[in-house]
Amino acid sequence: MNKFIFNSCISLATTVLAATLLTTPVFAATNQALGSIAWVSADLDNSNIVTLNSQGLALIKRAFLTDGTALDAGQTPGGEETLPRGTTVRFLIYVNNPTDVAVADIRVTDTMNVASGFTFVTGSTIFNEVNVANGCVSAGDPSDLTCTAPEEAAILADVILAANKRTEAVGAPDDTMSFDGTDTVSAGGTTNTTVTANANSVWGMVFEATIN
Repeated sequence: MNKFIFNSCISLATTVLAATLLTTPVFAATNQALGSIAWVSADLDNSNIVTLNSQGLALIKRAFLTDGTALDAGQTPGGEETLPRGTTVRFLIYVNNPTDVAVADIRVTDTMNVASGFTFVTGSTIFNEVNVANGCVSAGDPSDLTCTAPEEAAILADVILAANKRTEAVGAPDDTMSFDGTDTVSAGGTTNTTVTANANSVWGMVFEATIN
C-alpha cells in the first residue's frame, strides 16, 4: 500500500489518499499425461509437457497536475509534494493486463480522505475509462507490472481523450463508474456495470480532486 501525500503550502495540513501498488509474481504450472499399455510404460510414450503461466494483475494509482505534470514525489515511499491550497489534482487509476486473456468483473473503489482536505471535482469532464492496447511489462522484471513514466503519461492522455466518457451518477445509460456524492469513486461495483481489462491492454480511469 502506498500513499499520496500532498502538503498545502497555506495551512501546512497534510492530505493523504491511499492507493494500491502491486508487484505480482509469475507462476508456471506444468502438466504431462503418462502412458502405458497393459501397465508397460515403455509401450506408450508420455505426452508432451504443457506449461501454463499464471500472472497476477496490478492496480496502480498516479497523481498529476491538470497540465499533465506528474507528482512523482508524493507517491514514492517517504516522499511528499507541497501544493497551493485550491490546486486541482488529476488522479489516474489503471489496471495492467499483459496477458492474452481478458479479465472481466474488475472492481475499483477509491475513497478520498475528505477530512484531510480532498474534495471531488463534481461534473469533471474527464471521468472516463479506456482500454489502451499493449499492456506494460518490464523487460528487466516481468513480475513488475508498473508502467514507465512515459507509458503512464500516454495512458493518461488516452483516457482524457477517450470518446467513452462516463457520467458520475449511478444508473443507465453509462453506469460503469460513479461518485457517491460524498467521498468515494468506484468502477465496476455492485451498483455499476462490469469492467473488463482487455487482453494485452491497460484499463484506466481518471478523476479530479481539489486540495482544500
